[in-house]
Amino acid sequence: MKLEWDEAMSTGVKEVDDAHKLLMVWINKLTVDMRSGNGRKEIFSVLNFLEQYAALHFAHEEGCMLQYQCPSAESNKKAHEEFLEYFKRMKKQIETDGPTVKAVIDIKDAMGNWLKNHIMKTDICLAQCVKDGSTAIDV
Repeated sequence: MKLEWDEAMSTGVKEVDDAHKLLMVWINKLTVDMRSGNGRKEIFSVLNFLEQYAALHFAHEEGCMLQYQCPSAESNKKAHEEFLEYFKRMKKQIETDGPTVKAVIDIKDAMGNWLKNHIMKTDICLAQCVKDGSTAIDV
């Protein structure tokens, strides 16, 4: 099933929302690649994307949460650290064992779960903080 953006996913910060939309594009791309039998071939481009995505997006999002004094800032940072550890393990496994079907499925599931369980539960807290922008501080 193709993932589509819904405004209920909005954090109120355009750059953060745009990054989340980009993640959805890549999840959808990997789904199409898997259905066409190209998932194992394309997993390295997905890993490269995730590495760049995490490095840039996580830092920006964490900064926004601090700027808007979001109560979930610390749990968000911890979740990012856990995702990065998972990503490092998966990347090493794929580099060692090759792009197995199981590894490709695991990466796709992890991306989908991240969207559902992190973005929709933790990142969305930023929306209320942005809305209450009077408490924002400069970082």
